[in-house]
Amino acid sequence: MKKILSFLLSVVGLILVSCSQEVEREFVSFDEITYQNKKSLWEQNALKNYSFKLNYFASTGPMETEVKVVDGVPHVQGESIYNLMTINDVYKKIIDDINQAKNQREAIGVTVNVKYNSEYHYPEEINFKISYNDEDPMVGGPWYEIKISNFQVIK
Repeated sequence: MKKILSFLLSVVGLILVSCSQEVEREFVSFDEITYQNKKSLWEQNALKNYSFKLNYFASTGPMETEVKVVDGVPHVQGESIYNLMTINDVYKKIIDDINQAKNQREAIGVTVNVKYNSEYHYPEEINFKISYNDEDPMVGGPWYEIKISNFQVIK
């Protein structure tokens, strides 16, 4: 009887341990050092007057807006896209979305590729994707692409 009880407890313990283990996560594929360097260079520029066109594309479809920042205050022509009204907002979105994905239990990875402007150091193009395990209904995961074009310093 002791052997059977011991065997059953071992099996139950093994089942509980295997059920509680998280899916192995590859997690973030992102060049954070370059991000921090470029963000710092952008901030050193201390630009308070500039304009740009923002294109946002995701599974929900494309969105586009034009932004003009005067004395640090954004003026959006049309509708704001996810409160992306300044270059600082775009930088913040990258990190916020990575941190949000890290907190999603089902997520197994985040891939973020950023192309930066070589003169002013703002992100010109961002490709963001979250991967989920095969058992999740959102196998492909959410994704978006942001492109910033027609950037001009206003004098």
